[in-house]
Amino acid sequence: MTSADNLTDQEFAEQFNAWHRKKDDAVNAPLGFLSIVSIDWLEDGVARTLDNFPGTWLVEGNKVTYTPQDGRIVKINLLKLSSPRVFVVPGDEDANLVKIDFGRLQAELIKRVGGLNKYAVRVRDPQSPLRQHFRGTPHYAPDRKWVVPASYEPYDHSYTATVGASMANLQHIEKVVGKLTVTIDGNDYPLTVFQANTHGQGLVIFRDATSGKETYGGGRILRFPISDPAKVTEIDFNRATHYFCAYTDFCTCEMPPLENTLPVAVTAGDKIPYERLEQRADSPQD
Repeated sequence: MTSADNLTDQEFAEQFNAWHRKKDDAVNAPLGFLSIVSIDWLEDGVARTLDNFPGTWLVEGNKVTYTPQDGRIVKINLLKLSSPRVFVVPGDEDANLVKIDFGRLQAELIKRVGGLNKYAVRVRDPQSPLRQHFRGTPHYAPDRKWVVPASYEPYDHSYTATVGASMANLQHIEKVVGKLTVTIDGNDYPLTVFQANTHGQGLVIFRDATSGKETYGGGRILRFPISDPAKVTEIDFNRATHYFCAYTDFCTCEMPPLENTLPVAVTAGDKIPYERLEQRADSPQD
């Protein structure tokens, strides 16, 4: 018996729909990932200006200097920035470093250690076409069949693993914390679990037989609490979502490790976003 068995079909659907609406509201937040209109990678030692945001960026090793443009008012944490600001970024980990505001626009300096260039600037605009035309994320009808038995085994010692990214010439280094075993139609499938950004949360990035057909080819994700492994008794694939790279090319999402490929079609959770389907339709055919 799963927790879904305690609900009527209507209650199960209502709970899912409420969760999905809340999730999509977060996806389409004013300065969320759908608001990103550009990403520009910075080369070490080369001063860079952007077409859509005032000022100059210069990377020198683990130091990044931003120099505001004269006559343009930019702010950090609501405070006006009128002189060059230096950001020192020690360590060798991915990070989202600082956000600088100019009118309705926001520039975010990010660090991604697994690429040719480590630093990039993403510009966000709450009036981006992607936000304005967002229609919600299509999904499979909620089905209690996809609340499946599961167990979580934490590892005594975590380790790091390198996985691909949605952008070329980029990789991600993830912390592996355990193994999730899901049971689908009587068969057990082990999945590698990464440490999620939120403390006490595990992250599974997976592909299945729907990937690249009905769901995003880069896979989908599941998050679940891992603080008490004994309480992990089921996983709800209806809550399988996409990383934001399913919607936009301006994200640097992790790809699933090879071992996280399920040989079955998981017909639950999010489908390919409408925006990607429209891009497919507009692409020239061979």
